[in-house]
Amino acid sequence: MDALGRLVVGERLGRVDVAERRVPRHEVLGRLDQDDLRNRIGALPGYGPMKVMALGSVLAKRFDVKVAKPLVPKHPTLGDVDSPQALLDYQAKKRAHKAEMRAAGKSA
Repeated sequence: MDALGRLVVGERLGRVDVAERRVPRHEVLGRLDQDDLRNRIGALPGYGPMKVMALGSVLAKRFDVKVAKPLVPKHPTLGDVDSPQALLDYQAKKRAHKAEMRAAGKSA
């Protein structure tokens, strides 16, 4: 999380030295809007729309990052997981949903 924050704020402020120190959370978040955050997360290697929503969910729900709230989808995500049991429940619901989609002939 700290590395992501340093990357985002360093690029945002155009300062290479930021990557070498710990950046206060307010310094990172105070300069971003939801579109900027979405674009910066999406620019990370391997991050497409689904991972942007998933990380946005975690940021909003687990770290109370207000600018990430618009990135949260209406369906349950890993951002809703707050315990080992919640993870098992989330995984079971996701598997059931995918099975329903396959049975209906839709891609899961």
